[in-house]
Amino acid sequence: MMARVKGPIGIAASWLTAATLGYTLALGTETFRHLGEAGSRAGEVAYIGELAILMTLLCSLPLAALHLIATGLDRLWPERKPGVEVTALIVTVAAALPAWDQADFLTSGAGAEELVGDLETFKLGVAGTLVLLQAGLWLWHFNALRDRTHRWLLRVPRELRVGFWYVTGLVFLAGLIYVLSFELKAYAFFAGYLLLPTWFVAATLAFRLVEGRAWHPGAAAGALVALWGAVGVLALSSGPELDRARTTYMRRGMVAALTDLRVYPSNTELASFAIDDDAEMQCHPHPATRPLPPLDLEQKQRRNVILISVDAMRADALDYKVGQRTVMPSVRRFRKQGVDFRRAVTTYPATLLAMGGALTGLNSSQLLFAPKVPPNIFALTRGRFARQYISLPKSKWFKRKIAKRLLLQQGKVERNKNAKGQVSWLLKQLQSARSKRQSVLAWIHLYEPHAKYKTRKGFDFGDSESQRYMSELAYVDKHLGRLLRYLERNHWYRDTMVILFSDHGEAMGERDYFGHHVYLNSWITDIPMIVRAPRLRPRVSHELVVVTDVAVSVLQFKGLDAPYYAEGISLLAPEGDRAGRVSFAEAFPSRGKKLFKLATKPTRSLKSFKKRVERVHRGARNYLPKVSAVTSEHRLIVNRVTGVQELYDRRNDPGEIYDLSWDGLPVHDWLRTRMRQWSARQGEQLYCEVLAAQKAKAARAKRLAKKKKEKKAAKGTAAKGAPKPVVVVPLRAADAGAKPAPPARPKRPGPSKTSTATPQTAPDTP
Repeated sequence: MMARVKGPIGIAASWLTAATLGYTLALGTETFRHLGEAGSRAGEVAYIGELAILMTLLCSLPLAALHLIATGLDRLWPERKPGVEVTALIVTVAAALPAWDQADFLTSGAGAEELVGDLETFKLGVAGTLVLLQAGLWLWHFNALRDRTHRWLLRVPRELRVGFWYVTGLVFLAGLIYVLSFELKAYAFFAGYLLLPTWFVAATLAFRLVEGRAWHPGAAAGALVALWGAVGVLALSSGPELDRARTTYMRRGMVAALTDLRVYPSNTELASFAIDDDAEMQCHPHPATRPLPPLDLEQKQRRNVILISVDAMRADALDYKVGQRTVMPSVRRFRKQGVDFRRAVTTYPATLLAMGGALTGLNSSQLLFAPKVPPNIFALTRGRFARQYISLPKSKWFKRKIAKRLLLQQGKVERNKNAKGQVSWLLKQLQSARSKRQSVLAWIHLYEPHAKYKTRKGFDFGDSESQRYMSELAYVDKHLGRLLRYLERNHWYRDTMVILFSDHGEAMGERDYFGHHVYLNSWITDIPMIVRAPRLRPRVSHELVVVTDVAVSVLQFKGLDAPYYAEGISLLAPEGDRAGRVSFAEAFPSRGKKLFKLATKPTRSLKSFKKRVERVHRGARNYLPKVSAVTSEHRLIVNRVTGVQELYDRRNDPGEIYDLSWDGLPVHDWLRTRMRQWSARQGEQLYCEVLAAQKAKAARAKRLAKKKKEKKAAKGTAAKGAPKPVVVVPLRAADAGAKPAPPARPKRPGPSKTSTATPQTAPDTP
């Protein structure tokens, strides 16, 4: 059957072919990769095909709707034909919010405030540019379909116009496909917004290719299959490791971008807390603390605690080598002297909530949704240490309100610009305390491995991101060595517990991503954890430990109880006490200043609590929110928006390349059940805390209103004038009908003034 592509048929062919072409390019690669793998699963291919059909139909609707609107308006007013202008206005309005989100993302990276003077003005300019780009692409697309060329373009030869149109369109389309496929994996929401311009350009190209020519459905289908086959051949020709790494992304990252319109069937039971909006949960009272097992240590052996945290230090950083040179020799030596936990994880992929968990024993949800800031170990051990010291970097993040309230509740705080100054200051304080025989709780946080990385003098390993990162680690290790050598030479370990750990890891190019936030995979959530304490035998442990264990360990070391909801288990617990343990981590779709601002506001009402749950569990501001369940051997990651799941073997696949979520393993269902139970327990606990805070706030407001009312009533009475006082005249006894009063006792005469006798003192009278 032959057909001429004109009018409505041309429009339909345009947008259907465009959407099919776009998703063929994006998802066809994934399918052919799996077909080429040994033991490929037909279910995955069917899943990809189903998603392609669904997204093809859904994402074509906006384009078709705009065509119909423009066509209808042109027929209503044929003399003016306002279709192009009106639809361009619609596109402009519709693009405003996504453009602002994109601009917000583009200006949210590290150093953005230093890069430009007025960040908000720059953000507005970026957003405006993106809106104009979106509207301009629509005008370009529609004018090409309608062949409505502006007059000033008629001066340019037609061959040049057509050639420029094809070249720029193909470059734009190829550039967007590249960006979507390999550069913006971490920020799927941003990639999703870029797809609409891609469809516009693809639709226009497709229409131009078939415009005015005989078109046969079979020929078009054959062309698409041929194109798909070419993509598959290219995909299969890549190296096996690169192929597997990109395969993981194409299914998990790209699919998340394509489902930004919330059409993917989400696993709602794992998406958020199990909160019943229709019925109030049953909240039961509980004790404020839970007892911890006593330690077999004398009081003189548990005098001091020193916490050493290194920002953004990966779990495998201690094994880094450059040639034959070890990057962190001092920390590696310390690792051999204590208990080295090789399966340590954090609860959040960023510093504020991760270090908040280390100092309070609470996970990230308990901190972000709390109606008030919980006490940390500096407040809980007040009076148990003679001195409390905190050494922090001169970073703006640690000066913000929530950081001070959550992390710096007690103790003397000193800020230095680098690790050298921080360690030097802490050494002076420790020497002073030891000379005065005073007990110490100290925390030092070293910031250098955090981006932006620098090449340090004496540690020039190269100019790449990972090489500069190793240079920062070596610099920190150099000065940490001074502190660790001082502690050993001056016999601090006889009565001191030292814990060395990190708040989170750092991606070094995994999935083409550098930094932290965003992901919950091993390269960001696995951290080093080493503890050295009196009578603690050095060993390597493969049991699961969590950053929240730090706070519980400090409290147990000093003989105190832990907060009731603290999820930590002491690092001093015997081997085997953590068997079957599952830890949960979260990634909220906010970072930097926005996360700090969000955490500053307490959730003191159920309305604000539910609003925040919706924002951080289902939102997609900077990236899609995620939650993970981790054991010593496996990690399950769930995307809360798309419902996509990933399962990895931590022991045999530490880089987490091979996704096992399609293999039907029993551990997959078991971890999903544990995650569901944890979610329900968290939702109930937080709901009850916020409900109690709301009731307390209402009761306080009621008392204040009552006092205000009483005060106002008293003022009103005083304004009207007080009544005249009534003078009460006592009645006589006979008139009052009362018994007569007893007669008064006669007074004794005093001595004569002229008498020379010695005066006698009269006795006391009642």
